[in-house]
Amino acid sequence: MLSTIGKLIFTLIIFATAAAFLLPVVRRWRIIRAGRPLNRSDTPWKRLWNALVKALLQLCTLRSERPATGLMHVFIFYGALSFDTLTVNHTIEGFIDGFSLFGEGLLGKAFSFTLDLFAVLVLVGVAFIAFRRFILRRKAYATTHFDSALIYLFILAATLTYLYFQAFAIAHHPETARWSFLSRELAGWVSSSGLSAAAVAGQFKISWWAHILTVFAFISYVPHSKYFHMFTGPANLFVRTHSPSGALAPLDIENEEIFGAEKAADTTWKDRLDAFACMECGRCQDACPAFRSEKPLSPKMIIFNLEKHLLEHGRAVSARRRDDLPDLMPAVHTEGEIWTCTTCGACQYVCPVEIEHIPKIISVRQSEVLMKSRFPAELNAFFRNLETNGNPWGIGFAQRGDWAEGLDVPHIKDVPDAEFLLYVGCAGSFDEDNKKIARAAASLLKKAGVRFGTL
Repeated sequence: MLSTIGKLIFTLIIFATAAAFLLPVVRRWRIIRAGRPLNRSDTPWKRLWNALVKALLQLCTLRSERPATGLMHVFIFYGALSFDTLTVNHTIEGFIDGFSLFGEGLLGKAFSFTLDLFAVLVLVGVAFIAFRRFILRRKAYATTHFDSALIYLFILAATLTYLYFQAFAIAHHPETARWSFLSRELAGWVSSSGLSAAAVAGQFKISWWAHILTVFAFISYVPHSKYFHMFTGPANLFVRTHSPSGALAPLDIENEEIFGAEKAADTTWKDRLDAFACMECGRCQDACPAFRSEKPLSPKMIIFNLEKHLLEHGRAVSARRRDDLPDLMPAVHTEGEIWTCTTCGACQYVCPVEIEHIPKIISVRQSEVLMKSRFPAELNAFFRNLETNGNPWGIGFAQRGDWAEGLDVPHIKDVPDAEFLLYVGCAGSFDEDNKKIARAAASLLKKAGVRFGTL
């Protein structure tokens, strides 16, 4: 299809596109790799299956809270896969005239139908999402308007140049129509337009270049945009936590010198992958009770601002130069954001790519309290009560076991062969309503003949 000079130029374009894509990817990879260690390598096959199922079947976006938006995302996702496959075909076709990945048989015909179908569905999906962002102006979409507009324009241009190419390709080579229902109609208009065969052949080559250059330009832009979640999202699903959303890693008070995340250098590699995997869909923000009650917290902005910070200080972060980095608070997060989180986990529950917001918020809190002794005034009495009496109400610690009076509940040290430990906690020990629950639980265990003890 291309002349020798054309092939040479096209080869240079391919290498330039690869470099434009890979250089920012390598930069982000270095930032992630320099994060603090975290073990997410258990059950690799289970993890792989989970990631593939959720990503390829788009179960991550087809959630009940936004079914229509999720469906539009499905259109764009499968459309992207279809056009990516076509790009591979077109790239090889530049060097081998008439090349077809799927041939002239049933598979090739089905692929031609699929491409036309998703060309229509992608246009519908982009129109729907652009309407929600730029016309309805949902709060969830209040970030990176320019980036979003550019992505929509790239998708639109890639789709329209595909149809432009197909129209003249079929007009030039009618046997390539196969099952391309829309492209066939467009080719019919071209054929009836009165253009000469030479003009059609010229437009065929121009349209090929228009489509391939549009796609390559989009590929070059992807790592700089939120569309990069096409790659980091599935990776994030692979390394998802198997622990409950509220589970926190224990602190080694005796041996550690740094507690929590005071600077970006203190974040884990998973924290950084989370930042690069964010789709900016705002589902976490919509579900957050603090945000909905007009508190300063937005889980989305916690992740969004962390990503900006990591990229802004990428060299220092990659080199682990901790002293060259500003404190996360207030450089990235505000006091209102960090301390109004209720750790309910709603943000993590609705996130399509299972970003872990809570550990980031808690780690900054830990740093504020343990490294700087800085926290809201409302916590003064709470911390003092914990320090002096081991409970948030400041009730004398000697009364901790009074809830079990008359029940003959054994201490765990007196029943070393006990099957269960009944952990009552502060609420069950001191709160009048919760004491009743603790007593009822102990009574049931005794009547059931369960050997247990309490602390």
